[in-house]
Amino acid sequence: MLTGKFKRGVSPEASDSRAGYMADLKKQGKAEWSTYDEVKDREDYWNLVAILKRIAKGKGGYYKG
Repeated sequence: MLTGKFKRGVSPEASDSRAGYMADLKKQGKAEWSTYDEVKDREDYWNLVAILKRIAKGKGGYYKG
C-alpha cells in the first residue's frame, strides 16, 4: 500500500497488482481471494496509510506516491 500504486476510491488495474488481478477475476465470475476487498472501503485503513506515508517522507524513506 505504501508503494503508491493503490489510491483511495480507485480500483487497481489487473496488470499493476495482484489485488487488481484478483478484482478482475471476480468481475469474470471466477474464484478469487483477496484481502484488499476487506480493507478497500475502510476509512481507518486509508487514514493509517496516509499517516505511514507522511512518516516515511519525513524520515527520508523511499515513497513515490
